[in-house]
Amino acid sequence: MVPAAFTVVFIAGNAQDITRFWMAVLTAGYACYGTLPWTAARPPRMLSAPEATLLMRINVHVLGRVSHNMNTFPSGHVAVALAAALVVCSVSLLWGVGFLAMTAGIAVAAVTGRYHYFVDVLVGAGIGLGATVTAFF
Repeated sequence: MVPAAFTVVFIAGNAQDITRFWMAVLTAGYACYGTLPWTAARPPRMLSAPEATLLMRINVHVLGRVSHNMNTFPSGHVAVALAAALVVCSVSLLWGVGFLAMTAGIAVAAVTGRYHYFVDVLVGAGIGLGATVTAFF
């Protein structure tokens, strides 16, 4: 999502918008991922779920071998996606609405896919919003 959002900002915006984009996205990302050593927790998918479908069990099996199996608090995916979408909104409302819809999808999928707890997503959205506001001032 970030490369696509950057492309819109690059085409529809100006040099100041590009700077704002990277300030918002990187601030949001670093604020979330920088907390990993201190707030590491097991993601919800690692908890036993008797109602787990075959697909969920496969997901846990694969990620158990290729992932660090830690949960970031707050959600960096949501924070970065929201920051990118909000900057896109500032240069193109039409494209921005589409990116906001993708961000909502990422947030819902993070919780329903059991990658994050709801509070991770909520705080991630707050950080994305805060990083974007900061980039504009």
